[in-house]
Amino acid sequence: MRLVFKIARRYLFSRKYSNAIHLITGISILGMTIGTAALVLIMSVFNGFEDLLKSLYSNFNPDIRIEAARGKYFQVNDSLELDLRSIEGIDEVAKSIEFVSIFEYDDSQDIGMLKGVSANYNVVSGIDTMIRTGDYFFEKDGLDYLVLGYGMGYKLDVYVENQLSSRMNIYAPRNNKGSIMSRPYKMKSAFPAGKFAVQEEYDNRYILSSLKYAQSLSGKKNQLSAYEISLKPGYSFDDVEEAVFTLLGADYVVKNRFEQQAAYLRIMNIEKLLGFALLSLTLVLVAFNMVGALLMIVLAKRKDIAVLKSMGATDQMIWRIFLMEGVLMSAIGLIIGLVLAIGIYVVHKQLPHGLISLAQGFVQPAYPASLRIGDLIMVSITVLFIGGLAGLIPANKARKISATFSEL
Repeated sequence: MRLVFKIARRYLFSRKYSNAIHLITGISILGMTIGTAALVLIMSVFNGFEDLLKSLYSNFNPDIRIEAARGKYFQVNDSLELDLRSIEGIDEVAKSIEFVSIFEYDDSQDIGMLKGVSANYNVVSGIDTMIRTGDYFFEKDGLDYLVLGYGMGYKLDVYVENQLSSRMNIYAPRNNKGSIMSRPYKMKSAFPAGKFAVQEEYDNRYILSSLKYAQSLSGKKNQLSAYEISLKPGYSFDDVEEAVFTLLGADYVVKNRFEQQAAYLRIMNIEKLLGFALLSLTLVLVAFNMVGALLMIVLAKRKDIAVLKSMGATDQMIWRIFLMEGVLMSAIGLIIGLVLAIGIYVVHKQLPHGLISLAQGFVQPAYPASLRIGDLIMVSITVLFIGGLAGLIPANKARKISATFSEL
């Protein structure tokens, strides 16, 4: 194998070729270099957006969410809450209830989700760190307050900075039908206190209130939608999974942070794979230049191939030499491309606004990026595999050359 490598390397860097062969070889390597760098950078951007969205969701979604296995609500269970708190690794347990409501502010109306949360919800989720305007609180001087998603605030034309802001009316369907003359909904009002910005999906749907306020409005005084749990630093869901499932049994559904957004993250992964597949297809097209360059090398080295065969080289050895040629060309493009991509990534991370900045008002000034070892390995395997495929046709052509000079 070492001999095959030495011969392939010598053929690749031979100075006896015409300028056309050197040019086509250089173009092929350049194409592999650019393709490799593009693959690494595109995948790092997808990784960056995935990490960014996970961090944004973490300011709304807890580490663990416990819901009813049947129906939307379950009864408050103080003993269960105490048992959950006693599990090693669990830090805080918050309570929440959410339901569809109609929100009215001055002349604007919209439908969304009212989510009532216990006082420690900000500890579990970190939502108070995502407040963009106003403040995070639900009660003040005996009055009820709401914290709105930024999109809901925009749709309802709410300005929390206005000291004379109007009350917001919230309408929720009643639990029972009541009499024929009674209204099918219940209404309560509250003042806007602040706006949070987490992610568009939440910002355009959710308004937060105190748990007591939401339970009163919905008529579900002792009911919850979920227990929301945060873990202590250094603990993961796997560390507490067995204890939580043993405690809850079949009456509850337990979701970790990934499962709460499984559909969205699955779409992100599909987009990443599609991007990888499209760029890999581009590399396959670049490989046609490699095929041309390798075929020209085979033609230029027909006499050498005949000499090798007359000295005892087998067809299989000749085949491996020119297959190695394709792999070597890909490897050169791969190494240069990886160095180029990593260099661009490092520069992008070091600059305050990156090499490419995002629109003003976005959660961060530069395009997010995250380089992962697994992606580098996958890109390397893909590029070398494509180089091997490009070498198949020239390798098959080379091994058919006869050892007799009369056929040259």
